[in-house]
Amino acid sequence: MANNDGTSALRNAGLTGSGADSADEIQAALNHAMGISGLPAALNLLDAWCQTSGYLPPGWADDDEIINIKPVCGEPTLQLQINRSRARYVSPPSGFARDQAANDCPLCAHNTQRPGKELLRLFHFELAGRDFFIQHTPFPFHESHFVLVEATHQPMRMSGNSVTDLAAFLDLAPDATACSNSDVMWAGASILAHHHYQVFSRWDLPVMLATPREETRFTAPGTHASVAMLNYPAAVVRVQGSPDEVVATAGSLIMAYKATAPGKATANLVASRPAGSQDLQVEIILRHSDHRTTAAWTDWKAEGVGVLEMAGMVIVPAPRDENADERLAALRANAGNIARGILTDNSPATSEEAVALLQELREEQGW
Repeated sequence: MANNDGTSALRNAGLTGSGADSADEIQAALNHAMGISGLPAALNLLDAWCQTSGYLPPGWADDDEIINIKPVCGEPTLQLQINRSRARYVSPPSGFARDQAANDCPLCAHNTQRPGKELLRLFHFELAGRDFFIQHTPFPFHESHFVLVEATHQPMRMSGNSVTDLAAFLDLAPDATACSNSDVMWAGASILAHHHYQVFSRWDLPVMLATPREETRFTAPGTHASVAMLNYPAAVVRVQGSPDEVVATAGSLIMAYKATAPGKATANLVASRPAGSQDLQVEIILRHSDHRTTAAWTDWKAEGVGVLEMAGMVIVPAPRDENADERLAALRANAGNIARGILTDNSPATSEEAVALLQELREEQGW
């Protein structure tokens, strides 16, 4: 949004769109925007500031390449992104430590005072009765890519409360796409030390477009919430219906699945509001730390696989070695096999096993 509209919006908010705008001035301007026009207006303003101030480099996504993968067996069109814009990204050295102290945490609010973070600005607001703040990631995968962070330093969690938080965010920004990484290393986690979510301007990720497997569909007892496995290369359960019923149903399924292998079984989440509907749609992407990318694909993606990859946007770094051109050609030619292979490797169940797994979870709940 670093266009004329964005610049005008910043000026109208009394901001310069530069590092001269203090954290307090940013907070006041965003509070005002949210009070007048809601959270989306505040996030649009923060996005414009991040682009105008230089926090985001100009044309940050211009060199990224997205390959659409021909669907098979009724699955949605998957995508593989060859990512060049994150070449400067360095993972936090201890981001996987659940017991990481707050003063070393890469997500705590005090990071605005650290060298190299001079342009980091936060927006604090209340969500689901707790204090949160939101910041623009410096290495976005999509337009308006924010990290939503619980203000109190608490380790990452995956539970029914995760669905509650995402539903509450969508109440404030109904056109957004809201996601959660997991709470288990090598099973869809990012930074285990601090509870957080990823949120975007509307992004119809492939998993959101997957169709339900009709033979698995049922209505959760005592609700109108629909539950079904999806036609998808990984084990994913969709719960859709009124927000309160989806929160309760999805939360029960998440905890039932985690109980099958404590400390290993967990989930990634994608939450959205279908266009023109008051429904909440949640994809529960089942994860297990024993199921990770095998040697067949680690030459293309060695790091852990998060929620976006499992949601069908498989992000791989652009080859940069001496054989980069040859490897890039091979990556493009084999994009479908690579994307589908990474998804199936990181899923705890095959398509048929997923059907049986959902039945087990259903029986566990007495459904």
